[in-house]
Amino acid sequence: MTGERQTASGGRLRRGELAAFAGRMALERDRESGAALAAAVLADERPVETIPWPELQELIAPLAEQFLQRSSSLRYSDPAGMIRDAEAARKLAFLVPPRRYGRRVTADLRARVLAELGNAYRVADDLDKAGDTLADAAAWARRGTGDPRLLARVGELAASLHADNRHFDQAITMLEQVRSSYEQLGDDHSAGRALIKQGMFTRESGKPLEAIALFACGLKCLDPGRDSNLELTAVHDFAYCLHEAGCSAQARELLIEKRYMYERLAEPLMMARLSWLEGKIAFELEDDVEAEVSLRGAKQRYLKARKDGDAALVSLDLALVLAKYERQRELVVLVNEMVDTFRRLQIRREGIAALVILRKACERPVFEAEALSARIRATAALLQ
Repeated sequence: MTGERQTASGGRLRRGELAAFAGRMALERDRESGAALAAAVLADERPVETIPWPELQELIAPLAEQFLQRSSSLRYSDPAGMIRDAEAARKLAFLVPPRRYGRRVTADLRARVLAELGNAYRVADDLDKAGDTLADAAAWARRGTGDPRLLARVGELAASLHADNRHFDQAITMLEQVRSSYEQLGDDHSAGRALIKQGMFTRESGKPLEAIALFACGLKCLDPGRDSNLELTAVHDFAYCLHEAGCSAQARELLIEKRYMYERLAEPLMMARLSWLEGKIAFELEDDVEAEVSLRGAKQRYLKARKDGDAALVSLDLALVLAKYERQRELVVLVNEMVDTFRRLQIRREGIAALVILRKACERPVFEAEALSARIRATAALLQ
């Protein structure tokens, strides 16, 4: 039949599908033949300008993919490096001659690189640039082969951007479609990741009870050890939701059971998050000495990492401990520090106003611990 060809399995490929198949095979050959040279270039062991053009053509796509892999590995340690490597991958992807792999496979390559670059911008809090880049990725994906895994990945990253923009309903709806796509592909691990992200965004939208079920299901789907960062993030948010839902004792048990995961990763900001959550839980369980120690530890970790905004938010939880024991002088100093920090970070006017009102309440001659604690909680909810 015109436009079709018989495959080894007895099925038929249309002309477009045949071209895409041939393009993927050509790309796979370049990956295999160019892997060692791409690694040498990435490690600065072989200058690009010394590579002959015929050999360089084979190298461009696999080198772009290796830059992308290194970019992903820098997410938690070096966001600026994550962007740098993803931008290098984009430059390379747009140097690939479309005739080498065919127009549609080349479009897939560009879409994949743009999607991960958009995510790198998102991680670095450049949400406008992230949105533009992810829109470009979606446009290139539509020009590609229709690869369902690529489309799911672009959708997954777009959902994360919606959540960062506080559009939680859109993010959760998009992740439903993403999860369904991964399930149809038989990729339980990626479906579990989508469930975990749904849990994160459901928690952030103020529904911890609903999020608990999503985290539990998502964790069951993950391949053990395949993505320790994702697994630890899910465990942490699971414990946080248990605490928020009034199950602080169970949250503490979960953190004790999984503490080895934090220590194995030894990532400074994750350890700061752990100390902060442990302090919250300890305060709820009326273990006030442990609460103060953990919260002060979290604050110092954030300050060391130059995360002054997070350190100030921890200070609000620490303020609850000080208010409970009517340590007024320390409380006034702490709130003054928060006012200075948030002014420097240029948060919205209503946030500064709430902190100034809190400071005046702390300075009153008659110390009313219960009323002051309620004001601290309200201020924390606004600033979060």
